[in-house]
Amino acid sequence: MVDEGEEFTGNTSAMRAEARWLGAEDIAAYGDLDVEIVKCKRYKPGSITFDGGIKNKKEVFTLVLKRGEKQFQKEFIIGPQKRRPIVRAYGTVVTEWIGKRITLYVDYSVPKFGSKDEKTWGIRVREIEKKPA
Repeated sequence: MVDEGEEFTGNTSAMRAEARWLGAEDIAAYGDLDVEIVKCKRYKPGSITFDGGIKNKKEVFTLVLKRGEKQFQKEFIIGPQKRRPIVRAYGTVVTEWIGKRITLYVDYSVPKFGSKDEKTWGIRVREIEKKPA
């Protein structure tokens, strides 16, 4: 018997349900997405596998986020470009970030890894207006 499939009318994030990391497609429909930092996690080299079976060669840092009371199931990988607006606003001590708000958005013209000309989607962090102490 051949499985002929069934009609699907849900959100495209369901197509990424198995993905471990928060991706641009997960948040694209929201525009600017205000979230709160719950914690930061560090993964040692070789401890995680990305799409295509590629292992991390360097340490990978992620943020666990929540919106309202709901914590995201997927972690947000945070490299230098995503980290800098947070550092400028909240400082270099990561524990000071916990409970702070950031705004995520989708950049539709991120250079695709390994290509000079191709573009892809990526999540970015909006500049944060530092609040006076």
